[in-house]
Amino acid sequence: MPEDTEVSSVRRHDAIAERYSQEVAKNEDTERIAQRRVELEAEQKRLVTALTKGYLDEKDLDAR
Repeated sequence: MPEDTEVSSVRRHDAIAERYSQEVAKNEDTERIAQRRVELEAEQKRLVTALTKGYLDEKDLDAR
């Protein structure tokens, strides 16, 4: 019987470790996505500024 308890405990530990790993991966994905969104918003602001100041025409803007 003690072996069954040890096996069960190991399985439970493995399941918890797997769930933790999945959560960490989700958090890393979320952080990566948030960082990419910030980068894209900054690029959009630069392009809008360039367009409104006349440094970039609409044709060039569409190409980006």
